Amino acid sequence: MYRLLTYISAPLKDRLSLSGLFFIANNRNHQMGREIPRSREELQEFFDESVYYLKSSAKIFDEERIIPEAKRLASAARTLLHDTAKSDSLLHQLDLLDSRFVDSAQPVIEGNTKPHAGLIQVHIGSSKVTTYPLLDCGLQTQKISFDKWWHGIVFINEKKQEFSRKDIVTFLANKEVNHVSPTVDPKFVALKSGTSMGWKKTDSSGHDQTFSDLIAVSMRQIAHEILKTFDEEYSCKVIEPGGGMWVVGLGPTMVIGQPTPDTMKPTHNLPKNRPTVSGEKVGRNEQCPCKSGLKYKRCCLLK
Repeated sequence: MYRLLTYISAPLKDRLSLSGLFFIANNRNHQMGREIPRSREELQEFFDESVYYLKSSAKIFDEERIIPEAKRLASAARTLLHDTAKSDSLLHQLDLLDSRFVDSAQPVIEGNTKPHAGLIQVHIGSSKVTTYPLLDCGLQTQKISFDKWWHGIVFINEKKQEFSRKDIVTFLANKEVNHVSPTVDPKFVALKSGTSMGWKKTDSSGHDQTFSDLIAVSMRQIAHEILKTFDEEYSCKVIEPGGGMWVVGLGPTMVIGQPTPDTMKPTHNLPKNRPTVSGEKVGRNEQCPCKSGLKYKRCCLLK
């Protein structure tokens, strides 16, 4: 409206100049708006780049224990996975969201009243306690649909607030990488600091500390699952510090010592993040939710 009034009130010779400027501006905007679709080859290049970013940041995270690399992992994962009202994820554009995703999370047991972290393991050494991603720790995994993988519960805090892989990825990518938000949901602050989980470790001075890197370590495991989903030959194990004991899952499925598939069988029915049985009782002849490969009646039902 301001431009139109300026044009009408201007002298004739100035109107001609203004007309030319309006034409150039409108034509430029029109040309800028004429976008063309990317070729599949170009999209594949972006996919390969994202996988490269995941692998390189994962390597740094593992070898140098650089916790901030989790934010780079989240940024690459968001590009690959996260659809919004205004943009499609890279996997969406490549029609790869129908892929079956590797699920390595330890099960959330129905009726569990304790905090749960399903993507991590903890090493208890003689002088310190350290959290690690599961990576390829010898436990059975399964492949599930993207939707159930993306929204599957991997954290439950003391207030019974649940967190999915999507929650972890988008929190890191949206709030701490692509945009450093001036405000943040307090439940993520508490999870990031470890205060909402209720677990503590004692440092070398005898002081209690919270587990403050749970989100970062879980993001590393999410990246591991993505890489294994699209590269069946990809493998990575934790660089073990030697000695000490291992705790897997930090919840009711806690195991002391080197974990094995047999020791990880849940003692209660129904993992919440196992979509094949979600919301229903497991039948005697159905596959056991502990992923042993046995029927329920010949596995955890016997306990």
